This record gives sequence, structure tokens and C-alpha cells, in this order.
Amino acid sequence: MVARADSAESFRIHDHLDPLEIDEITSIYVDGQLIATFRLSSENEHESVDVTVPRSESHVYALCGRITFREIDGSVVTHEVSSSGTIYDVDAREYDAVASNDFTVFYLRDITEGRPAGEIRINRARSCTAPVASR
Repeated sequence: MVARADSAESFRIHDHLDPLEIDEITSIYVDGQLIATFRLSSENEHESVDVTVPRSESHVYALCGRITFREIDGSVVTHEVSSSGTIYDVDAREYDAVASNDFTVFYLRDITEGRPAGEIRINRARSCTAPVASR
């Protein structure tokens, strides 16, 4: 993790290519600020970013972009990544950007070892204004 001032807190976000994914591009926003854009493919299956933010009770995140994956029957499908949520007690935590429900729900999952999972609220409403441009 990155060194920080006492008035700040830091955490890490990871993203991994799922075995069914062909590629993914996801921009990550925290408190309305673009933090990183991950571009995953068979050549780059994992990315992570250290985030330092002002100390606060909660932080709002958004995951925006697109994900392309192969269905069990071999067909290729692309879905828009557009979700947001609120994370609490973030200092020194690790999160994984994950998808569920056949790649239709996207959220951060707390993967911090040695501590009970922090509270995360997922907003199901549309949160991204425009798709992220591809490569």
C-alpha cells in the first residue's frame, strides 16, 4: 500500500480476467474521480491500483466500461459494465472487482485477509453516463 497522511486512508482494488472472459475494459471511479482504467485480456489477466482518499465514513465507487465473454455454447457476448456502490471502513482493505448473474451485475467485493468484511452497498441503478472507449 501507498504511504499516506493521517487525514487520508488507502486501499487496493484488483481486477482479474474470468476464465470465460475474452477481454474487459473497466474505468474505476471513487468519489467521482477517475482512479484507473483496467484493460484485461489473455495478455494481461490482472491489474490492481492503490487508492488514497481523504478519510471519510464512506466512499462512493463506480465501475464503467464493457466486458466480452464466451458463453458455454461458444457464442461471444459483450455487456456494458455500469454499476456503483458505497464502501465503508476502507483503510488498509483490498477489494476485487467482480461480476455475477452472467456478467450483468458488477461490484467490489472485500477480500481483505484477517479482518471481517467491510460493509458494501451496491446500487443497481445506471451509474455510467457513456461507455468507455475501447483500446
